[in-house]
Amino acid sequence: MLQVSQQLMALKENMRTLFYVLFFASLLILIPAVLAGGISKFVLRPITELIHAMKENKQTKTWKKIELGKGKSLVMNYISWRKHLMK
Repeated sequence: MLQVSQQLMALKENMRTLFYVLFFASLLILIPAVLAGGISKFVLRPITELIHAMKENKQTKTWKKIELGKGKSLVMNYISWRKHLMK
């Protein structure tokens, strides 16, 4: 009976260690996924605006200008986005 109890205690410790490892591994995996979601919004916004403008131009037969971010380049937009995240 004592041997079974000792084995169960060892099993309990192993299961606790496994839980911690899996918990931190899942957090480590989720961080890039969340960052990729933020970056995808940043990258896809101009594309969706372009698609919307093209559809509007096709329907109304007039040209709509698309705002390009006040003359900033993609790199500058990314840097300002990163600064906004750090706040």
